Amino acid sequence: AGSLGGSKQEGEVQKPLTPDLDPVQVYGRIEDTVETLVLLVLEPVLKGIPSLGILPVRIEARRSVGEHGSPQAAVKALLAKAEAEDAESGMSQRFIRKVSELLVMRFLPVVGAGAFLSYTIYPRLRLAALVAEMNGHDSEDPE
Repeated sequence: AGSLGGSKQEGEVQKPLTPDLDPVQVYGRIEDTVETLVLLVLEPVLKGIPSLGILPVRIEARRSVGEHGSPQAAVKALLAKAEAEDAESGMSQRFIRKVSELLVMRFLPVVGAGAFLSYTIYPRLRLAALVAEMNGHDSEDPE
């Protein structure tokens, strides 16, 4: 009788459909993919998205420090804004967002995973870069 691998001749050993996967290689590929994604997201984090009115992080940080008088006050205002936005989205909105993320991941695993990670990583990297710039660090310096 035939199987997914095709018909089997008498005495012939059937090869598995998928080769044995080495966990170290799989982990390395996942790590490389995530690193590539973070680097792709980092460009719009640092350079901004002018077409959407999102300023480069350095300019936004300097503007915020000037507006609030000190780096500490600017960071405090940034955190208050982030907390207010988080509290503003109600439980039902968070539930719908989580379900949407899971559906995209389930039905579009490659594209969905990238989209989900981008959606998740961008705001966190943006906040980290803003705080670094507000405190006088160069967010574009890898050190």
